[in-house]
Parts: sequence; C-alpha cells; structure tokens
Amino acid sequence: MVQRQRLMKEKIIQKFTDRFGRAPAVLAHAPGRINMMGRHVDHQGGDVNMLAVNRYIYVAAAPRGDSIFRFTNIDPQGYADYELDLRKSPHCGDRDWYDFVDSPEVIEFRQSLPLWCLYLAGVILRMNREFGNTLSGLDICCGGDLPPAAGLSSSSALSLSMVLASCELLGKSLDHSHLIKLSSESEKIIGLKGGTSDPAAMLASQPDSVVQLGCVPFSLKGVHPFPAGHRIILANSHDRAAKGENARNGYNWRVAVYRISKLILHQQHPEWKATCPHLRDLVVGPNALDPAAVYRLLLKLPIKIGRDELLQSNAGDGNELEDIFSSHTMPQGGYPVRDILLYGLAEMARSCRLGELLQEGDLETLGAWIRLSHDGDRVSRMGETRTPWRPTPLDNMELERLIRRAEKSDPAAALENQTGAYACSTENVDALVDLCDSVDGCLGSQILGAGMGGCIMALVKEEAEESITQKLLTDYYEPRKFPGDVWSVIPGKGARVQRFI
Repeated sequence: MVQRQRLMKEKIIQKFTDRFGRAPAVLAHAPGRINMMGRHVDHQGGDVNMLAVNRYIYVAAAPRGDSIFRFTNIDPQGYADYELDLRKSPHCGDRDWYDFVDSPEVIEFRQSLPLWCLYLAGVILRMNREFGNTLSGLDICCGGDLPPAAGLSSSSALSLSMVLASCELLGKSLDHSHLIKLSSESEKIIGLKGGTSDPAAMLASQPDSVVQLGCVPFSLKGVHPFPAGHRIILANSHDRAAKGENARNGYNWRVAVYRISKLILHQQHPEWKATCPHLRDLVVGPNALDPAAVYRLLLKLPIKIGRDELLQSNAGDGNELEDIFSSHTMPQGGYPVRDILLYGLAEMARSCRLGELLQEGDLETLGAWIRLSHDGDRVSRMGETRTPWRPTPLDNMELERLIRRAEKSDPAAALENQTGAYACSTENVDALVDLCDSVDGCLGSQILGAGMGGCIMALVKEEAEESITQKLLTDYYEPRKFPGDVWSVIPGKGARVQRFI
C-alpha cells in the first residue's frame, strides 16, 4: 500500500514536470472516506462516523504570478486539460457566497467548465473571496487512485486537496474548522445542497479508528476503536454516482424535504424554533423526544405535500419556500415528508450512538444497524427475481401501531430500528449488498455516500474476506460482464500537504 502511494506521488510530480516544464512547489493529498453511520443527515446536524480509506486524490501546484490557472490530469483521456482566467471569471465580491453560487452568472459559468475543473474553480473563487481578491494563477496537476463517482467522495478529496495546496502557497495556516468551511462551501458551485462531513472526516481521520464528528457546528465528538479482526470490503457497482442535472435534482429535493419538514414542525410548535433549531434536536440532546412522541409527531405531518399546499399553509414565508423550491423540481406526487423525515431521525439516532457500540464491542447490533440504514435507501430486493421494494408505508395505521408498541417499550419500535425511505440506492447497489449479507462473516453492508450508484461497504470478519470477494466476482461482476472491482481497507491517515520549494 505504501509502495502504491509512493508511485502515485511520483507519477503526479512527473506529469506536472512534463506538462509545465518545472517541478511543483507543493503536493497535497486527501483520502477517500467511508461514513459507517450518519448518511444523508450531516446537513441537518446529525453526527457522522467516519474513517479514511487508504486511497487518495493528489493536487500538485506551483504559482505563476498572473491570473491564469492551468489544469492537467494524469488521465488525459478522461480529464482534458483546461485553462481558467480569473479576470474573466465571476467574482463574488461582498455578496453572500450561497447567493453567489446560485446566481445566473455562476450557473452559466458552471455549464462552461468540465465537471472536474469546476471543483477546482469553486476553490479558486471561494479562496479569492476569503482573502480579498489576492489569489494569483497556478499550474495544477491532479490525479489519484480513488475511483470517481463511487460514493467515496473523490470530489471532496479533490476540493480539500486544492484548498490545502492553495493555503500552503499563500502562507495561510488555518485551523480545521476554517479549512472545512472553505472546502465544503467551494463545492456548492456545482449546485448540490450538501453538508460539511466529508472534508471534516478527511482532516480528522486516524489510523485504526472511527472518528465521530458533530455537524452544525463541526466538532470532534469521539475517536472509537475499529473492530479488531475485521476489515471493510468496498465493491464498486459500476453505476456511476453522477452529479449531472438529474442527479442534482434528486439529491436536492430530498434535502428540501428536511427543510419543509422543519418549517411545518416549527409552525405547529413555535417554541421549537429555540429549543429544536435543527432536526437532530428532536432525537438527540436535552430536548429529545421519546420514540412514541416522534411517531405522534409524524402522525400530524402529511404523507406527501405539494407546493401549492405548502404556499397556502403559511409554513414559513413565501420567500423561504421559494428559496427551497429553487434548487430542484418537485418529485412526482409531492414531497414524501414522512418517509424522508423518519429515515433522517432514525439515522441520526443510530449515528449518535454508534460510538457506544464500538466501545462496547457490540458488533451484532452494529451490523443490524448497518443493514437497517441501507434498507432506508433500498429500492429493490431479491426474491426469485430482483423486484422493486420499499418499506411498509407510513400511513396512519402503521404509525399508530408503532406508537402502541413504543409505549410498551417494544425494542422493535425503537427509533434506531426504523428505516423510513430515503430511496437513494440502485438495483445494482442493492444486489451487491444482498450478496454480501448472504455470506457468513459479513456483519452488514450498505451503500456509500450520497447514493444513486457508486460503491457499497461491508463490515466483515477477516477470515470471511476471501469468500465474500469471490461471491461478488462470481455472482455480480461475471454475469454482468463488469470488471471486478473489490478491495478491502482498514482506517488510514487523514489529509496532508507537503512543500517542496
């Protein structure tokens, strides 16, 4: 593994030298990340439980002294060279960054750049705003062994590496919170409404550990031991977790459901604006509700709601709703409020307590929670054939049943044991998960990242690694004529930057 990383660094430096006729001044790298628990909830204040994988994205850079940024990549077939002139690019000035990235000029700018260059441009524009329009041009070479569009957050690794390289060249020594803010905000240029957990994890990760991070605001809440005698298997579905217009719409309307839910809840309970400003406060902390109260809360919410009904409901003012609506088109039939909210609240309850399970060595419950978490994203299940699947509909009858069982302290009604329905998986991802879960020695498996393709992770006993890998090669990759793409990892080091000149 160390040898592979050394060779990759040498390859990046050689490509930089060949392309630009000089050596780079700095080389930054950031790892891929795995979120063991806390998917789709960081932007609502939920905890995440992260570990770094020992595959990386690298950014080599050197100053130019003008306004030109030249981008090259060690994979020229997949990522063509590009040149950006900062003088001809949009300038944020004193505007709010979030208003700026949603402005017509940035939307037009977004459409003019290759996607991989857009992440770099986002960092350049955000850094330029941060440091008073003092940024000058750079020559930049990128690459790595972290697969793109696989749910391992290669895009965040690229953005964070660019931030670290730029700060080193500018002589700026920033704390983790500041680096996380710059990196996560720069990614907003592509039009996704995500959170801060990925760069936070890449900076805070430690070998052989799972790092529990609080979000909104960022905090390091604990470092927990990775289970001894276990490994994580990663398997690529070859469904690319694309971030084009259709995927952005799917990501963004789901995040919008959280915001809509909070508006309705604050309308129903005005006092919660102070005591529960984030959705996580409903299930974590001093004002947390018991499970029966959560299900009663859901009972008062619509199963689905449309835009016209929202505008007539006085839940928030019209400007706030229009801001929510602006990032996406409404899903067919309306926003599935109960499904999304129950998924989020259950995932936040699980992610808050995951550290306890790791500290206690309760791997049976850990595996069950991983499987439940994936079921919240699941879209299919294998019977005689693979068929569409979703959890039990959250109609009034089902919620009343949960309330009765929760009042009797039935473990099956515990919030951690619910799935909701976020539904960001794919049939191929579900197939990988089901194959892993069918083999003895797999504690649990789930989709990675924001979903809609990419990789899965399986927590497995070391002695089961070979049999699970062979199962995937034989029953998933070979029948589909996909190249086998399975590897195992243990938690590795976080992001770093190295200066040469």
